Amino acid sequence: MMRKKIAIFTFIAMLFCSLFYPFQVKAQEEIQQEFSPGTFHLSAPSTIKQGEFFQVIIKYVANKPQGLYAFDVLLDYDAAEIEFIRVEKTGEFHKEGTGFDYKHEKGSIQMIGTQTKDSVVKQNGDIVIITFQAFSDAADKTQIILKEETKLASIASDELDMEYILGKDQIVDITILQSKDTSQEDTEDGSSSSTQEKIQNELKKAEKLLEEDVQKAAEAL
Repeated sequence: MMRKKIAIFTFIAMLFCSLFYPFQVKAQEEIQQEFSPGTFHLSAPSTIKQGEFFQVIIKYVANKPQGLYAFDVLLDYDAAEIEFIRVEKTGEFHKEGTGFDYKHEKGSIQMIGTQTKDSVVKQNGDIVIITFQAFSDAADKTQIILKEETKLASIASDELDMEYILGKDQIVDITILQSKDTSQEDTEDGSSSSTQEKIQNELKKAEKLLEEDVQKAAEAL
């Protein structure tokens, strides 16, 4: 009889826990969302030319009750097709007193920024601008990836030692167009622009000679 009572009690306890667990998870998620600083959005041009400089921008999308206090951004790029030029902090992280640093390895950039004291960023805006240049012999496609391990922190989450990660890679596909020598581009009538330029120069010379001849004739009269 005692064993039967223990078995029933155990079953009820397990049932109670299984019913209560989703509420625990939901409560935890709500707490985490409450202290969430927001998220990031990656943007870059969809099309560039070989040899062209271009900018990749990381934008902060705010959770206004908390705001952004610090970040640890991880960005990957294809070092075989594009070259890293520089990183610039911008917006609210460009202000005096804010902390910012970055570490670059071929194909990867880590950028860390922080506000000071009780300062936080509560409005949407760009925080980092990265400049690249496509190689002159680059292939026709490349990618920029904002890594899922990228971290954000509000003051509250930092104090509670909570980590908010991006959670999913953000990928921008970029098409690289072959560069052309514009001086050799074909015009609508099939002739090259360089040929037309030569013709125009010859016409200008002829006009100048004609003007000189007319002037000499007028003086002779």
